[in-house]
Amino acid sequence: MKFKRLTSVLLSGVMMIGSAAVLPSYVSADENTEPSRVSQLEEGKVYTDSSGKYEYKLAVYHIYEECLVESSYVSHDSIQIVKYNGEKISGTYTLPDEIDGCPVGEVGKNAFKNQSFNKVIFHKGIKQINKKAFYNCKKLKTVDFKGTEAYEGLSFVGEEAFANCIKLSKLRVNNKQGIIFKKKALYNCKNLNTFNIDSDCELRSKALGFYRDKKTGKDKLVKDLKVKLNGTAFDALANTESYFYNCGVTWTANITKTDGVYGLYREGYTFKMLYNGEKPKSIKSSNKKVIRVKNGKLYCLKTGKAKLTFTMKDNSEYVYKLDVGFMGGDSEYGDKFPDVVYIDKYKNRHNYDNDRGGKSCPEYLPIKAGKVLKLPIVGKVKSIKNKYKSSDKAKIISNPDDKVLRIKGLKKGKTSVKIRINGIKTIKIKLKIK
Repeated sequence: MKFKRLTSVLLSGVMMIGSAAVLPSYVSADENTEPSRVSQLEEGKVYTDSSGKYEYKLAVYHIYEECLVESSYVSHDSIQIVKYNGEKISGTYTLPDEIDGCPVGEVGKNAFKNQSFNKVIFHKGIKQINKKAFYNCKKLKTVDFKGTEAYEGLSFVGEEAFANCIKLSKLRVNNKQGIIFKKKALYNCKNLNTFNIDSDCELRSKALGFYRDKKTGKDKLVKDLKVKLNGTAFDALANTESYFYNCGVTWTANITKTDGVYGLYREGYTFKMLYNGEKPKSIKSSNKKVIRVKNGKLYCLKTGKAKLTFTMKDNSEYVYKLDVGFMGGDSEYGDKFPDVVYIDKYKNRHNYDNDRGGKSCPEYLPIKAGKVLKLPIVGKVKSIKNKYKSSDKAKIISNPDDKVLRIKGLKKGKTSVKIRINGIKTIKIKLKIK
């Protein structure tokens, strides 16, 4: 992902309070130029602002490479709000653009947990909202992302970031880049029954639309949930679509001329389509075995290609090409293991995220020494007679008939383990133990 560079005017001589130290002085070689204040901050060090209300540090942004391998980088252009130490906030709260002259680009873990505001306004420089940043803000009703014409910032909403905000009813992001909503990002927001986002997005397991029923203790779908995605990347709706489609929720995609004439979708998807925000008079599919159109809904029936012809109210026509791909995996594992690698018996390889199918993994899978990596084994086979081979640095601790391959990291270094599926094909899994 690309992030816009933010700069700020140098403010010198600010005394830090509490456990934080005075920022080092900086003498510019060129008296006519002033460096960014952020450039003076030390990586990992937490500072307290001059008012004592905020603790902050250099922002640490998540980035995703191929196959959703998550890594991060430290920004030297913006900061993260680590903690708010001011008085309890009520009414409307607007996140600051700057703190001590440093541009704010990230909201940290638990930063505003349990606050009492009813509305939060974000400026367009906010790129990332981390785990439980606004968790359990029970009076919060509205989340407003400013810059509605071209909101350039937000690309990541962390796990349970707005979970348990039971009164939250309005959230809309007008963005021009993709956004990832991590697991349960909007969980237990039972009043949030409308979700509009003006970009392609990825929703992780139960990120949206689910709440915990107090009587039964089970998760339920928010009643009358309406979802509109003004983008085309429906293949990015990982792990949630199986719930939504089975519960009768219909997604709406708004295809625009700037999106081009091609889209990638998955088997089992049911959705509606708008063209430039307008409902077509009719939609015809060139291959009804792959995509069927009925009562304004499109049904992806099986892997293949089809052309959709949109006939608009003025009788103009537009053609949109769709490639329907294999959903892959087993929905049972989509619930239990939403964000892990899995072994695909069909393709004889290991993949990331079993609802995607077809995404190959990086050469070495990361695992920490003393930790266990879980790899669900999916694919239809008549019997399961797996044979495992461990190494000196990693040990397979599963049983031969288990549907989950469990690998324990023993000591640091690179190594590999092997699994022989059904006595036919051996898959070599390379590991990097940290």
